[in-house]
Amino acid sequence: MERSQGNQILHLVQKQRLSGNIDEDIPGLQKPKDQALAWLRMNIPFDEDQAILTRLESEERAALEPQTKRTGNGVYSESVLEQTREENLRKRTTEEGQEEARNTAKGNRLSMSREQSLMQRRQESEALVKKWKDRATEDQLHSVPQMGFLQRAGPATLLTAAVISLCVMFAQNYTPPSEAARLFRSISPATATISVLVAMNCAVWVGWRLLPLRRSMMRVCCLVPAYPYVSSLVGNLFSHQMFRHLVANMIPLWIIGGN
Repeated sequence: MERSQGNQILHLVQKQRLSGNIDEDIPGLQKPKDQALAWLRMNIPFDEDQAILTRLESEERAALEPQTKRTGNGVYSESVLEQTREENLRKRTTEEGQEEARNTAKGNRLSMSREQSLMQRRQESEALVKKWKDRATEDQLHSVPQMGFLQRAGPATLLTAAVISLCVMFAQNYTPPSEAARLFRSISPATATISVLVAMNCAVWVGWRLLPLRRSMMRVCCLVPAYPYVSSLVGNLFSHQMFRHLVANMIPLWIIGGN
């Protein structure tokens, strides 16, 4: 901006300050006006509020002058001031009604938009839940498969025999670790073992809450006599779908196992 133009804007803004019309806008020069006003307030202090009050008082005195002029004939005719006041009141009432109508329409549009957004997200969430539930149950049996006794009981029997054999071997050859070899030295071995078991049960409970894992959880942790999975014999030991079921089992395990 050129210096002469800047001086003109400063002169115009200072004139508005002195006349009490600082609230009036300068078309096309609002940003330069704000900059000029900030500079003037910093370098040329002036009581702008008093100037505005003086202007308002002057306008009020000027508005009271036509009060003596009355329309019609007689003492009880209506003054020009009363007519102006009623006209301004009607105008303000009309503007307030229009503004209220605009705000109501805007609020209705925002409310409808918010409801549509919530409904869309709810539909997307329901579709995703349905997708994972369908995937989790898509391999459910509609009829009992034709399997012989060995096919049904054989894998479970072999797993049971292997677990018993490993437990016997472990009991005969187990040597307690030294204190230096222990990971959690501040707690007893029994408490450390029970803590791991409780953590495993809690992890399985959390797995039931995750829809993408539901299909695998049903295969690994649900025991189906019609078509047993060998892995379900182990996973079923740690499976708790309900929180109260988990708490009811873990508290006795902690109390009895820790002692």
